[in-house]
Amino acid sequence: MRLTLAPAIEAGYFFNRDERRGRVELLVPGWSPALSTVPREGEIIVRTSAERKAYKGLFPPRPHTRDWYIQEMWRFFTEAHKVLKDDGILIVWFTHSDPEAWEGILGALYAADFMVSKVWTVRTEMATRPVATVGGTAFFSSLAIVARKAKEVVVTAYEKPDLIVEDEELRDCILESLIDAYKSARESKAARWELFVMCLAGAIAGATRIRNPGITMVREQATLEVDIEPEEALAILRFRSQLKYFRDVLYPAAVFLGSRWLLDNALREQLEELKNAGYSEEAIDHLIEDVIASDAYTDAYLLLWHITRYSLEPVVDYDFAEKLLKVLGIKATDLAYYGLVRSRGGKVRVLYGKEVFDALKRRIELLNKTAAGRAIYLTKVVLESPTRMDISKATDYVLSQMPVGRREAAIALFQIGTANEKELEKIGASKATVPFIKSVLRELLGR
Repeated sequence: MRLTLAPAIEAGYFFNRDERRGRVELLVPGWSPALSTVPREGEIIVRTSAERKAYKGLFPPRPHTRDWYIQEMWRFFTEAHKVLKDDGILIVWFTHSDPEAWEGILGALYAADFMVSKVWTVRTEMATRPVATVGGTAFFSSLAIVARKAKEVVVTAYEKPDLIVEDEELRDCILESLIDAYKSARESKAARWELFVMCLAGAIAGATRIRNPGITMVREQATLEVDIEPEEALAILRFRSQLKYFRDVLYPAAVFLGSRWLLDNALREQLEELKNAGYSEEAIDHLIEDVIASDAYTDAYLLLWHITRYSLEPVVDYDFAEKLLKVLGIKATDLAYYGLVRSRGGKVRVLYGKEVFDALKRRIELLNKTAAGRAIYLTKVVLESPTRMDISKATDYVLSQMPVGRREAAIALFQIGTANEKELEKIGASKATVPFIKSVLRELLGR
């Protein structure tokens, strides 16, 4: 950075104390731009050593902890907001490996009265060094966040993410931004994982347009037990209130809608092949609606399943999963009870096939409690068919073993069509047996 800025420093735009060239002084005590190192004391950065010693909620937060990082970025963005022209833009170049940091930087922008108009992924690192993750998926890009002063906002009084999702105007606000990001990703020929992160970022960007006037006011007679000016104390309380609203309400709503939209597209892509079985476009639409209208546990499981299609392992960060599932009113532990996921070490692993049966052990009857469980069991029964030469007879065998609904058959078809080789092995299948399984499932859907 010092070498990059050398021409500007030499021209007197930075660190200039010469009155004849127009005094521009950004003095850092004890440091000179001629030195080969830069001072790190004032860096706004999270350090592991500081985070380990931190107490959550402490004020003022310990320097270089997560809370401190977000608060200091908010201070910076607030100052930037003061000097930025009304039609100006602020570009934040962001590279980080922690989803919480991504949420934090966007929350700090939101609390500083910015709205995000665009997010671009830019490849800046070696493919061997993942630098950004969303939901457990490693990305090898930096994010260029384009922000503007929040002017054309959508006002709401809702304070729950599910109400944001249900409101048509607010939902459209988020989805319009998501679709714009999707089109940009397609036009730029983005890789599959880049498309995913841009779409999710687009949904979150749309959420930054939503404002709740009641949140901007400190409604409680809250006080900060520190010796600071009342005006600054009020600003910090408002910042905390805005940040909490973004984290607890807008962010979960945005990642849910973004993930749901991508799941809908993936379902359509897989079920399009039903046209060969006589399904019309309208019938496929109804089938997708039927799948989406499954029980909340199946809905959550399919969202997590699809998100892991963008990663090397079927794993999602626990905090991200909890935010995503908040709209549905369930937790990862609820899915674990039904054998659909396993939580460990801050991660949620999405289970399939034998993993599900092993997780349930003597509680195998719980498979029937969710559409996802029945779909996984259906695939197992299909593979147990005594004949694979006659699809009609194989279908008859399946129906003799269990009742089959359109919803379960569609979910099974979606999963077998998107499973990787390791996951196929878990259900006792292979690339060679996938066509047979699909044929039986299509036959079941056609009956």
